[in-house]
Amino acid sequence: THTHTHTHGTAKIFEKHPEWQDSYTTKIPVFVACACLGDTLGAIWLTPSESVKQRLQAGSGTSAVAVIKSMYAKGGIKGFYNGLTGLLARDLPYRAMQLPMYEVARDLYTEKYCLGRDIQPYEAMILGASVGMIAAGLTTPFDVVKSRMMVGSASGKGVSVILKEIYTEAGLRGIFNGAQQRVGYLGLNNAIFFNVYEYARGCDFSKMWPDTQ
Repeated sequence: THTHTHTHGTAKIFEKHPEWQDSYTTKIPVFVACACLGDTLGAIWLTPSESVKQRLQAGSGTSAVAVIKSMYAKGGIKGFYNGLTGLLARDLPYRAMQLPMYEVARDLYTEKYCLGRDIQPYEAMILGASVGMIAAGLTTPFDVVKSRMMVGSASGKGVSVILKEIYTEAGLRGIFNGAQQRVGYLGLNNAIFFNVYEYARGCDFSKMWPDTQ
C-alpha cells in the first residue's frame, strides 16, 4: 500500500506537472505529501495488527484470538487503535525524511558516478539502506513511545508526555532503546524498498493503471 501510494501518486502528479521535477523546492514536497498520505492510510489497517502483535509479545495473551477478544471487551473498536498517534508520530517523520534524503543522495551520486547510465540496483540498495538507517535511528524515540502506547502502559497519554517519562526513567538510553535492531532491519528493508521504488519509477503507469489517463 505504501509503495503503491508513493510511486503511483508521484507519477500522476509529475505527469501533470513535469516541471516540478526540476527543483527540490517543488519535488520534495510532492514526495513528502505522497509518503505521508500512504502511511496515514496504511495506519488504518496496520494499527490494530500492531496492537495485537505488541500485546502478544508482552505476554498479555496466549493467542491472537484471546488478545483480540480481550482488547474488544475492554475498549471496543476504539481499543484496537490505542497507539495510532504513536504510530503516526513514528512513521510520518520517518517517511518524510526517508524519501527526500534518498532523492538528494541519489541526485548527488548519479551526477558524480552515473554519467551516461542509469543507477544500478546495487547502488540503489546501498543508498537506500544508508538513508533508511539514518532515518530509522532518528525516529527510534517515537518507536519506543508507540510500543508503550500499544501495550497499554501509557494509554491515554500524549507523545510528548510519554517521551518525558521515558527520559526521566532511563535518560537517552531509554529513549533510544532498540535503536540497533531498528536501524538494522530498516536498513535491509530500505535496500529492498528502493530497488522496487527505482523499478516502479521507470514503469509506464498509464499501461499498468489505465485510470491515470
